Amino acid sequence: SAMAVAPLANFVGASRKEMTDLHKQIMDDFQTGFAKPFWESGKGVAHDRLEWLQTHALHRERYWLVRLVTPVIGGVYTAQQSAVGRRDGILIALALEMHRRRQGGYPSSLKALSPDLLPSVPRDRFTGSSVRYRVEGDQAVVYSVGSDLDDDGGVLALVPKNFWNASSHGEEDART
Repeated sequence: SAMAVAPLANFVGASRKEMTDLHKQIMDDFQTGFAKPFWESGKGVAHDRLEWLQTHALHRERYWLVRLVTPVIGGVYTAQQSAVGRRDGILIALALEMHRRRQGGYPSSLKALSPDLLPSVPRDRFTGSSVRYRVEGDQAVVYSVGSDLDDDGGVLALVPKNFWNASSHGEEDART
């Protein structure tokens, strides 16, 4: 009877080798994807392989251990893209300040910074389009759309969307 159960267990749960091989394929996808900006990787790094793993009931059960660790990896990729975007924003801010000091004001377009102050103007890591820029009074505003792909006009969200506010004393206070 133990011999009859073994083939069924292998059908339901993947072997250690199968899980290791799938995990290695996903990690290879992420390693390749980390070199690309979010917008270039389409739906995200390893999206097709992860969708295959998540949407098929048999695969969800068969590769349960791989499925447990993969969401964390996607968050690391998004955090990495955000960090590179912040670095790009800092480089643009420094170039804008240098331009302001030399010219007496901010340029009407970020294109004025290249090639003298920046080799090229960085693109938004998430959309691939130009980083957003405008001048408000005596302030320059530079921002990326961000990982949620929602253009909020450069307003920094201090409270994450759908975050429950404990100070509301039981009242519904979720940002949407």
